[in-house]
Amino acid sequence: MDTIEKIKDTARDFKSRLQRFHRGWANEDVWSMDRSLAQIITPMLKDLRKNNCGYPHGLTEKKWEDILDKMIIGFQSILNENKIWIKKLTTDERQKLLEIEYKKQQKELRLFAKHYRGLCI
Repeated sequence: MDTIEKIKDTARDFKSRLQRFHRGWANEDVWSMDRSLAQIITPMLKDLRKNNCGYPHGLTEKKWEDILDKMIIGFQSILNENKIWIKKLTTDERQKLLEIEYKKQQKELRLFAKHYRGLCI
């Protein structure tokens, strides 16, 4: 990478940091919003699971922990997609792996939507 490119990257990074500071998100976060949100939500869910101080009405603590584990798996799956794209695979192999991840995500993200209001504990 030449000096000009390094300067451009530094300026772009600075601009993104400023945007995040002022409004909480940067333009580039919107371009891949699913991944940007997964990067925020995954560690928050892990922290909630680790420091669980309660559970939603109608659930047991064990059931809530199981639900949180499944949500974490779903969001972590979104973050893991890049590993599939980096691997040297045929198009069919890649498509098959992405379909498996997508199915996993859909199941677990439905749990997130269902229990969204229970995340305030």
